[in-house]
Amino acid sequence: MSHLRSEKHFTFSVVMPVYNKEEYLEEALESLERQTIGFEANIQVILINDGSADSSPEICESFAEKHPSNVIYVDQENRGVSAARNRGLECATGRYVSFFDADDIWDLTVFEKAAEFFAEHDGEIDVLAVRLVQFGDITAPHPLDYKYEKTCVVNLDEQPDYIQPMIGNCIFSSDSVKERRFDEELRYAEDTLFVNDILLEKRTCGILADAEYHYRKIRAANTASMRVKKERYDNNNSVYLSLYKISEDKYGSVASFIAYSALYELCWQIFVKCEDAFSESNCSVWHQTVSALLAEVSDVDICSAPWLTAAKRLCLLQLKHGDGFLKSIPWDASGKWIVDGACLFSLKKFPCIVLNSMRVRGDQLVVHGVTRVTFFDENASLRVRIGKTDRTSLDLIPFPPDDRVLITGETALRACRFSFSLPLRDVLEHTVSIVWERGEGQRIALPIRCTLYGGIPINKSYSAQDGVVIQRPKVSKIKVRKRSLKTHASSEYTLVKRICSSTELGFWDKARIVGLRVAAKLYQVFKRKPIWIFIDREYKAGDSAEALYDYARRQPSVRDADLNFLQKKTSADYRRLKSKGSVLRPGSLRFHVKFLSAQKVLSGHHDAMVTNPFGTQGRYFADMYLFDFYNLSHGTLQGDLSAQLNRHVRPIHRFFVSSEMERDALLDDSYGYSEEEVCLSGMCRYDVYDKEKTRKKIIFMPTWRASLAGAIIPGTRERELIPDFEESDYCRAYNALINDERLLSMMRDAGYTGEFYVHPNYEKQAACFHGNDVIKVSESSADYNRALSEGALLVTDYSGISFDFAYMRKPVLYYHFDNLFNGEHSYKENYFNYDDQGFGPVCCDQSEIVTAIGDFLEQGAEMAPLFRQRADEFFAFNDRSNCERVFDVIMSESR
Repeated sequence: MSHLRSEKHFTFSVVMPVYNKEEYLEEALESLERQTIGFEANIQVILINDGSADSSPEICESFAEKHPSNVIYVDQENRGVSAARNRGLECATGRYVSFFDADDIWDLTVFEKAAEFFAEHDGEIDVLAVRLVQFGDITAPHPLDYKYEKTCVVNLDEQPDYIQPMIGNCIFSSDSVKERRFDEELRYAEDTLFVNDILLEKRTCGILADAEYHYRKIRAANTASMRVKKERYDNNNSVYLSLYKISEDKYGSVASFIAYSALYELCWQIFVKCEDAFSESNCSVWHQTVSALLAEVSDVDICSAPWLTAAKRLCLLQLKHGDGFLKSIPWDASGKWIVDGACLFSLKKFPCIVLNSMRVRGDQLVVHGVTRVTFFDENASLRVRIGKTDRTSLDLIPFPPDDRVLITGETALRACRFSFSLPLRDVLEHTVSIVWERGEGQRIALPIRCTLYGGIPINKSYSAQDGVVIQRPKVSKIKVRKRSLKTHASSEYTLVKRICSSTELGFWDKARIVGLRVAAKLYQVFKRKPIWIFIDREYKAGDSAEALYDYARRQPSVRDADLNFLQKKTSADYRRLKSKGSVLRPGSLRFHVKFLSAQKVLSGHHDAMVTNPFGTQGRYFADMYLFDFYNLSHGTLQGDLSAQLNRHVRPIHRFFVSSEMERDALLDDSYGYSEEEVCLSGMCRYDVYDKEKTRKKIIFMPTWRASLAGAIIPGTRERELIPDFEESDYCRAYNALINDERLLSMMRDAGYTGEFYVHPNYEKQAACFHGNDVIKVSESSADYNRALSEGALLVTDYSGISFDFAYMRKPVLYYHFDNLFNGEHSYKENYFNYDDQGFGPVCCDQSEIVTAIGDFLEQGAEMAPLFRQRADEFFAFNDRSNCERVFDVIMSESR
């Protein structure tokens, strides 16, 4: 269908491809309709519906009928965005043309200001770039925002970093586009080719800084962008090779701004995952293409590009020059790489040494950290220096979580971890530094950065611990001084002064931080008991922390300890916990003061809300994060969680596990724990389950999918509501299962009921799951201990809750209708194989899982011998003494 009007010339033609954008389309159209230049008189809108299956066509038709004089509506079968834009170009009669995405928004003054700009700079430019602002799920400044410092015309030969890789925020002169068409064979980067082919004509670009194009960043798209397809990078790279050829044919060389654009593209390829596996030939082709693109990019450009991280710069330099290049870089005594009188790279600005923990333990200063100087030399020799004397050589151990990996899966830059201890008597009143020994006797003192749990992340800050004050007077030095009132007070004064002078904080934030520090310091002077804080989820208890809390409260040996449980007052568990003892409310002054004064924090969870309740302001309290964190394990470590749980990301003092397999995994280089830090004890919550309470009940308890989870609401662990969640394959699969008539009939005949439990990360989606008279849907606030005790059969997918059922030697069924690991999830596959090690049959479709449940209903509630044997072999213990073992480990340690 097509609504075409008689030809009329406008100031602007806006070509707008539309494909399934009903949710955002009206907002986009309104931003055109309300333009201050005058909509109907000056703006022609060409809506190309590219085969939408939602209500977008109706919205477009309605808009065209509302504005018959200046809106054209074209309906076509789905042919892709390039074909839609080309069709729109055929209808465009405006003096200037833009290509507007249907989910974005223009500032209301854009077209008025654009007309003025083109009039003032008539003939100078073909392309005007409007400031691009991200909104939606991502609101951070766009990486290219630096080029919008002022409104002007840019000579791209003089400012090659003012690149333009996208089309949405561009407005073109009609003369530059009327004879051009988008390449309909390209699925990606077709707009990059179109824009830059035009820019190569005049090699100038207009910059409109005082108006904005609002570019919507949608959560689902952001998740997908974490992984790319070969087709995408092949497409993008081929576009830049084509632009190189166009430039060479036209000018005899590659224009510097085109090479800079290629560099921008490559920066998004080196540290990402690819959905497709790379063969040896794929790797070879990728490297050849990247070498060809980088051959036209100077080292200066690589080292100065503002959107490149230091690690990406190093990786691109190595890709350009080949293996061994980074090792050959000459450094001066201060760690600068100087070429032709210019410093291309400085070690002082690179986190060569990252300290993740620096604690006084008895008479030793114990330090754990990661080094990235191995990016330059994998066999780097590092020594610890006290004052001017070298004391010990560091043993560097490979640390894969900090490696930098190419899209091909190849490791480009390797990191290592290290640990060392120094006697306090040797370091008191001395500086400690870490020196890189290079060939020919060259020694470079490496810059040191402390993470949040390293003790002193702020320059010139400090940490007061057990009789000493640890300071960081210079970027490459740590100083240990004897603690005295004067030393402590002067260090605190310096820190408070820095907080008060911070430009990142408002007045009330500064007052709150300083006031809380003062309150906590005063409290520590008068407190008489060591403080323990137990945490499950702040809005729900009933997990391992509460199990251990109840056990600890019964033990005479902790009568001199101040035991506290964290829980929201609005939680259903609050009153019950309050009747037991001290309950701290998240965000309260009492909780914050006690947290900053705690000796022990005990939780099965490891997220930032547990170990850093102050969020981004945590660094202003980091010197007071001196608690020992005991990871009680929320679930069995069945997958690879090394990225989140390695020894250098979380401040885990002791990690409690239930099996030798978990213990072996944590002792791997990817995690970096020592044998002392990993304790084989069992999971505390196992003690609470009571198999004798088993009823004729089937429990349905699947885990979540990271790609379907809403964003975490700031300051909480709760997640936002996700629109259209009910239409996802995940929700459809479980609704179909729990409402399967064959299943319900069998359960009714056998006298069974069922309970479906929504994962806590989907709490706001609970209404999307529909129960019935046999299977009830329970929200995440349900009593899991009761549910698992009463359940006779567990139906799950990849959830660690299957280990809880197996610990009780109850039967389990796995429903693997999808592959959890095909998309981004919170962990990767690891040692546990469901087919060979699982505690029950694995079913892959609805019919199969229903049949398996039917077999269970006929044969009874016993775990099959094969699966019982697997459970016996997996778990180190088969009793209800897990809390006792965990508690004994904690009490055996004295600070």
